[in-house]
Amino acid sequence: MSACKHTPAPWTVDERTCSLDGVSIAWTIFSRDRICIADGQSQEHLGDTGIHEDECRANARLIAAATDMLSALRSSRDVLARAIKAAAPDLFESDEDVNEHLTIKRMDAAIARAVGGAA
Repeated sequence: MSACKHTPAPWTVDERTCSLDGVSIAWTIFSRDRICIADGQSQEHLGDTGIHEDECRANARLIAAATDMLSALRSSRDVLARAIKAAAPDLFESDEDVNEHLTIKRMDAAIARAVGGAA
């Protein structure tokens, strides 16, 4: 698997209210060293096509949790691969066999997408 090139965890969300027309909140995601990783704002002024306050908050939380989710997915993938091999050794004799399991393939694709590699 690819080495991590992203800013290390933890990432935190700093939310603030805005006084701009049609923008109720803005957020910034910071690294532990207070380096800005991402930022955004609600877009109520765009009507139904804009990102409203609740969706904006949910997006910020999801982005901030990305490093933790990537780490958990990698660990879960390894545990599942060992369990698959142990549960059905006749079907999954090698790591290549395990890599063909549908759930493992989905996990590998998600990890590759997160780190910018090939699935």
